Amino acid sequence: MANQKSGLNRTTVGTIVLAALVGGFAGVLAGLLFAPQRGKDLRHSLRNNLKNRNQDSENLSQARRPGYITLNYPKVTN
Repeated sequence: MANQKSGLNRTTVGTIVLAALVGGFAGVLAGLLFAPQRGKDLRHSLRNNLKNRNQDSENLSQARRPGYITLNYPKVTN
């Protein structure tokens, strides 16, 4: 009786841990099944997008400074 009044007992903690592991496994499985691209392709695409955004922000910052020439590079698409 003392165990039931003291809050979480071993069964409850074990159930919570098991539920978290099963939920994590289900999330990983769903991510693998519904991924739009392979990991290598996705990383390449993200890297290109990041480079383009950095270049765009540099162009914007230089365009606001007098005396600088803004170069517009073509976007790289895959």
